[in-house]
Amino acid sequence: MEYFLERSVFKTHPIKRAAYSDRTSWLLAEFSRLVYEELPQEKNVGTLISDIKNLVDTGKVDTEFDGLVKDLIERSGRNKSNVEAILETNKIRLVDSFVKGETEALLAEICNGEESFLVLSFRGTSSAKDAFTDAKLMLQPAIGGGLAHKGFHDGIHLILDDVRNSLSEQGNTKPLYITGHSLGGAWAMLATKYLQEFNIGATYTFGCPRAADDEFYENVRSPVYRVVHRADIVTRLPFGYGMRFSLNLLRLIPINGSKRLSEWLRKKLAGYTHYGNLVYIQGELKTTAKPCSVTVKHSPNIFIVLEDFWKQIVSTFGNVAKDHFIINYCEKLAQIAKDRIL
Repeated sequence: MEYFLERSVFKTHPIKRAAYSDRTSWLLAEFSRLVYEELPQEKNVGTLISDIKNLVDTGKVDTEFDGLVKDLIERSGRNKSNVEAILETNKIRLVDSFVKGETEALLAEICNGEESFLVLSFRGTSSAKDAFTDAKLMLQPAIGGGLAHKGFHDGIHLILDDVRNSLSEQGNTKPLYITGHSLGGAWAMLATKYLQEFNIGATYTFGCPRAADDEFYENVRSPVYRVVHRADIVTRLPFGYGMRFSLNLLRLIPINGSKRLSEWLRKKLAGYTHYGNLVYIQGELKTTAKPCSVTVKHSPNIFIVLEDFWKQIVSTFGNVAKDHFIINYCEKLAQIAKDRIL
């Protein structure tokens, strides 16, 4: 895959701008896509050899074994990880990368003339381990106050000290932009609170689920832009204030235990909320049959969002998943950014 192809957008990126920027949004969406690629810590031939030996010892010489051998051959022939090679091609400096447990992120620096800025990008769901993180839905007391999703909260703290140390080495004069897609967006939201001692320019998330309650975000001061692509189902999860309505209906079901179950769910799940300014992507890219109709609405009312959501479901139910793909965010944001600078 190729990245950062829209050079005209790339070169005119505004650095010190707290307000929402179409160009910044596209650029950070590209970083949110890039972080799914292999990071330096994942280019570990020794670990692969260990995994292969384990499969041989347990007699699992099947497709999984073949895949590991193929991966070993490919990695042993490369000097750089995928991310390192892609960033080098685009004249972007990889400052650091972080891989611990199910949490992965990269820190990069972009120079724009005499000025530069940092991008901290978190990886979204990409493995079974990440799915287990997503599934830890219970709200738990968070460090610093409020309640946060257990899986997201525990995951971010695996690498938080390493991220702080790396940022401290860069000084605190360069603006820091935090970003991520899906699960990565949730970690970006939590990082926005926990990294406030640094010079955060803004946080942009793409397809981000709810990650915490209102109290958790009370002391967040940097701008947050929550970019949502149409019917993206992940942005509707876990249920927010609609959970209370659903639980009240559950209590009315004339079955033993429904009231007790409703109360248990209320204590564990009720309270999730979104934070930040909603940026809503609508429309379609140009095709041979139709002209481009991609637009962005800022803080649209609930009726516009619901109407669009149901239209997508009625058209093709698979759109709720398709609209979540990061490539669709990138392509439409690139079109919007190009239209803006033409």
